[in-house]
Amino acid sequence: MVNRKIKLVIKNVLDYGYKVVLFGGQDEIKELEHLSNILGHQNLYDFVGKTDIKESIILAAQCDLLIGVDTGMQHIADAVKTKTVSLFGPTNPLTHGAYSDKAVFY
Repeated sequence: MVNRKIKLVIKNVLDYGYKVVLFGGQDEIKELEHLSNILGHQNLYDFVGKTDIKESIILAAQCDLLIGVDTGMQHIADAVKTKTVSLFGPTNPLTHGAYSDKAVFY
């Protein structure tokens, strides 16, 4: 269910003409199978499993907005002054969310 919702978010962002950059480590590569029909989109850039943490930080700093789940990448994006929208699952955003005026979480 979550994968379908994230796929829908990505598709909607692409449909509005924005560029999408995918971040993630080696463990997230398997999640790309849920995005197989949109991976070839001209405005989608797949860096999942292809960057180290330093490179991911540099990329996050160049983004206007980082949408993601409740992971460390959201905190990194917040630390480099990138606006964030975080989608939380079982964790509580009040105790685990970013604490800045640039961060929004659901």
